[in-house]
Amino acid sequence: MASLVFISKSYPIYVAVWLLSWAMPAIGQTGRLDIPIHWTLDAGGTYTFEEAVYRPTNPGLPVFSIALQHGAATLPEIVHLVKKEISPAQSERIAAQFPAKGSLLQLKKMTDRGHEVAVLDILPFVYDSLANRYALVQHLVLDFAKSNQKSGKAHLRTSQEAAHSVLAQGEWFKIPVTENGIYKIDYNYLRNSGLNMEGINPRKIKLFGNGGGMLPQKNSDPRPDDLIENAIWVSGEADGKFDKNDFLLFYGQSPHHLKMNEDGEPDYRHNFYSDTTYYFITLGANDGARISTQENLGLDQPAISTFDDFLVYEKNEYNVNDSGRDWYGQRFASTNTYDFKFDFDGLVPNTMLKVTSKVLGQTYEATELELYVNGKSIGKQNINAIVEGAYLAVGSTQKDEFAINTSEVPASDKFTIRMTFRPVGTGKSEAKLDYLLVSAKRKLKLYGSQTIFRSIETLQHAMATYTIEGAGSQVQVWDISDPLKPRQQKISIVGENVAFGAFSNQLHEFIAFSDQNYMLPYPAQKIPNQDLHGLGAADLLIISHLSFISEAERLAALRRNHDGLDVEVVTVGQIYNEFSSGKQDVSAIRDFIKYVYDQGEGNDRLQNVLLFGKGTFDYKDRIDRNTNYVPIYTSRNSVHPINSYSSDDFYGFLDEDEGEWEESYLGDHLMDIGIGRLPVKTPDEASVVVDKLVRYATSPDAFGSWRNELFFIADDGDGNLHQRDADKLATLVDTAYTQFNVNKMYLDAYPQVLASLEKVSPELNADIDRNVEKGGLIFNFTGHGSTTRWTHETILNISSVLGFKNYERLPLFVTATCEFGRHDTPKLVSGAEYLLLNPDGGAIGLLTTARPVFSSTNYILNKAFYQNVFQKENGRYRTLGEVFRRTKNQSLNGSVNRNFSLLADPSMVLACAPDEVVLVAGEDVHQPGDTLHIPAKVKIKGRVLDSNGVLNGGFNGSAYATVYDRAREVTTLGDEDAPMRYMARDNLIFKGEASVADGEFSLEFIVPNNLEFHFDKAKINIYAVDASQHIDAAGSNIEYVIGGPGDELSNDTEPPKIELFINDDSFLPGGITGKDVTLMARLSDESGIRISNAMEGEELSATLDGAHQVILNAFYTSEKDTYQQGWVTYLFKDLSIGEHNIRLNAWDIHGNGSEAEIVFNVTKNRELTIDKLAGFPNPFRDFTRVGFEHNRAGDDLEISIEIYSLQGKLVHKFTTMRPHSASRINDLEWDGSSDSGGKLTSGLYFLRLFVRSLNDGSKNQANQKLVIIN
Repeated sequence: MASLVFISKSYPIYVAVWLLSWAMPAIGQTGRLDIPIHWTLDAGGTYTFEEAVYRPTNPGLPVFSIALQHGAATLPEIVHLVKKEISPAQSERIAAQFPAKGSLLQLKKMTDRGHEVAVLDILPFVYDSLANRYALVQHLVLDFAKSNQKSGKAHLRTSQEAAHSVLAQGEWFKIPVTENGIYKIDYNYLRNSGLNMEGINPRKIKLFGNGGGMLPQKNSDPRPDDLIENAIWVSGEADGKFDKNDFLLFYGQSPHHLKMNEDGEPDYRHNFYSDTTYYFITLGANDGARISTQENLGLDQPAISTFDDFLVYEKNEYNVNDSGRDWYGQRFASTNTYDFKFDFDGLVPNTMLKVTSKVLGQTYEATELELYVNGKSIGKQNINAIVEGAYLAVGSTQKDEFAINTSEVPASDKFTIRMTFRPVGTGKSEAKLDYLLVSAKRKLKLYGSQTIFRSIETLQHAMATYTIEGAGSQVQVWDISDPLKPRQQKISIVGENVAFGAFSNQLHEFIAFSDQNYMLPYPAQKIPNQDLHGLGAADLLIISHLSFISEAERLAALRRNHDGLDVEVVTVGQIYNEFSSGKQDVSAIRDFIKYVYDQGEGNDRLQNVLLFGKGTFDYKDRIDRNTNYVPIYTSRNSVHPINSYSSDDFYGFLDEDEGEWEESYLGDHLMDIGIGRLPVKTPDEASVVVDKLVRYATSPDAFGSWRNELFFIADDGDGNLHQRDADKLATLVDTAYTQFNVNKMYLDAYPQVLASLEKVSPELNADIDRNVEKGGLIFNFTGHGSTTRWTHETILNISSVLGFKNYERLPLFVTATCEFGRHDTPKLVSGAEYLLLNPDGGAIGLLTTARPVFSSTNYILNKAFYQNVFQKENGRYRTLGEVFRRTKNQSLNGSVNRNFSLLADPSMVLACAPDEVVLVAGEDVHQPGDTLHIPAKVKIKGRVLDSNGVLNGGFNGSAYATVYDRAREVTTLGDEDAPMRYMARDNLIFKGEASVADGEFSLEFIVPNNLEFHFDKAKINIYAVDASQHIDAAGSNIEYVIGGPGDELSNDTEPPKIELFINDDSFLPGGITGKDVTLMARLSDESGIRISNAMEGEELSATLDGAHQVILNAFYTSEKDTYQQGWVTYLFKDLSIGEHNIRLNAWDIHGNGSEAEIVFNVTKNRELTIDKLAGFPNPFRDFTRVGFEHNRAGDDLEISIEIYSLQGKLVHKFTTMRPHSASRINDLEWDGSSDSGGKLTSGLYFLRLFVRSLNDGSKNQANQKLVIIN
């Protein structure tokens, strides 16, 4: 196995040096596939190749994997093979890891949306018997013509499904029980439940329910399709009236599976999801099902006077990994002994008492746990040691069975099991109890008021006679072998005993009970009618917790009206009622999804499911303030930080051969639909997220060229692994999808400084903040991380996430790092959740990780994402859910890719411009392929094409152009590893706006004179928007050549003109602001403003307080249809209180420079501050205009003015609203009249100004004097 690299910090990513991918080449018409394999040696001297997959079954050997989209019945034939010789040492490495029965080709069959597919793994090594060593396969040709390729549908379940639920009609009450036994429902119970008892005919009472236990995970396993009617026993129904003394009895089941199998072993399966079983009672139109009788076969059959019984002790308090299904009880550590008391009356002498103990060991040295029954030792449980390590298993389970003859146990009817743990060593040494199971043979008697019994001995006979000792004449016996349709066993009274004969061809289970002390169910709850079985096909399912249903419906309305989707909204409670008899069960959710999926065919099948509410690894609210709103699937593995996981993928496995989802590569399934989750915890959070989704889809302000920007952010260290991976992804996108601008932000390209003894990178922090607020379609991070930050240098943390204010420019975040999206932990809100829930901005969604992950798996999944996200189907970009589905299916590798989640609405489509912009030839314009000289005046012309490639003559709006210089080579600083070289296209030549009329536009700009002369390719990127029609388009051209000297264009020696403002153009120097201020600069010049970074020291820049310089090249945009004038806008955040100044430096195309400065005063952000209140003119005759400054630019303000006479009388008052207020308001006009309209007399008057922000309710007031002269 290749070595694993661990980082000795508190939040490392789990780094592996292997790479994983899923190659998907096409098979040619000849049925042959040509596979070249380009081998390289990695840093450790091991052979690998770019497309290598490493399977858990052979973790040290690279595999070439092919997805066969139409399946294959047999392996293809190898028709050509070329070997590559390797050294004996390399051969020995392969031999040590090559599977004993390994073959070159291995085929794994799967199902994808009802169609058979296959995965072909090629283990590219062959043994050369002549050379007596292995060789590498360098070239391979496979012939699939003989492999019986097929494209038929996979077998689908053919069982009958209910067209409607029984809950669709009538009045229904939901009844909870927690134990096996006979339950009584009487007149008072029904009345207290809310049932009107007037005129009730008890013969019409029906009871429904599907019993206890969990649903199976495998889709092909049988399970009830809807609620099943149970047979019940009713006292007093013959008269057709439900009198106060009437009652009914039914057999209720525990939620946990408690059975004895036919080999005499207890079959115990704890229900992970629920501690309650539910039944449903209603009044039907016809008579309800009643318990039938079972004949007494006589008393002359083989006698049975004993039965096999078992008891279980399990307590769930601890989840040792905050992950997985397993919970544990008693903790053996400082308290190393616990006693467990069992009441087992009637033990049969000289039989075996068996004790099964399952524990979790958490000890760094092997030790033991000894068990005693009533003080007598029955054995020791060996506890294996675990290895200490941050990303190793936190415990090991041990299950053992012990036995002792009952004759050796003193006072054997009631006994105590003592467990004593023996800690060892100085390190961690403890254990936790999973469960104790005790089984024994007991005398067949009525113990208490009810006894459940079965006898393994009866299987030796065709029939048997049971004798229940001392039962009395008031006892009933029911055969509960079918617990939903129990039968009343006819019995014989023999003295004080009860006896009966019954068939024993299979193991039967009975319950004997007296007419005293029936079990009583918990109070019933009335439920409304529902009919999920009546739903037809849908495009989108939204499964919500009831608390968030109104917001879920609001989102559904958006998808119906805006996207034309068929959407159904249901609650988890409704699903449980119809698909798991009221019990919480993740398989019920999956079964419902599958039910809807099966209603459609082909492209009309269900596409996406949104889970609306946070999930948790705690299904039973054992954790304070638990967040189990919409359950998430949890793994069987509960002790390994990497291999234990929570995942919503489970809900997307809908084909018949799926569902079991074993935790290995061989257990992988293919997702059939997209699954996303919005992990909201409150209605307010739900409203925030839906507001963001609505604005993202519908707001005219959400358009902009930010939709063309992609950002690739990478950590340093680990041999530049993360930066290389990010660069490969960026190059893939830059090559295949040129309409997007790729921005590379690699940590080692930024200076790092020491702060509090830790390295930090303030410049990268600031760059991330700036670019998030400017906007980008996708931000992709690769590297180390935790639930709260990225990288050891903390280039992003919760504070920065909460500070993002990019509400109209929301990106998708892809975080290929450890645990940043751990959304299933109640006591934690992860960074991913904060991004999604930020009401002022943050993210529109995330593809993120919920557990520690491999860097190799990160890269392959990330690569698969970019191979899918920009693909179109039928002229439209894919939904995020479809992208996620394909991404997951193309990166299968056992449990290690199951930790990636889509925290987003899967039905949304990224805000990629759907239409295309192309640059065209024309008279007096530079056309693609022309050379742009240095300097040169350039004119280009473009068109907007619709999805069919035809000119969109109805498109009218604006086109935003960004012109880039040639790509340049950048070398990182080598802070942790050797410097790394990469290519970046980050030198701007021009940014501007042009009018689009009837689908066409043109624009002009001047290439600056400070660029390099050598010839290379420039890039022109265009984004166009027609806001009136709510449509946009994008495109780029990389055919223009830039380089070579041009002619001087003019003798321009005048520097640019600069006008500076703060927050808006009404600001006056020295005015007041809040702590976050936006610098606005209007620049103009005959030749245009230089924004290239080709000449250090002559960048467009702003310097705060003479110390902090910011390069503003990317923040300048020319005004529409001119290159000679434009604006800079830049946000300075969290400034200190007091006076500040900003100096701006600008150069024109010819290198003429100028500067300007502006002064402003920062006041406390939380306090609304009023300054410079005045009237002009003052004194006045006809009117005065009242004006003032404030520090809440951009807020919605309520402004009131009151005018008082010298005697203090209110003579005039008016109120006005100012949405998105400017920083200075100077147009509040008053003509000197009173409220009655009359002109006031000359004299002194007092003005009182009231200002209130509607954003947060803060307010203030100020006073001024006014003089009227008539």
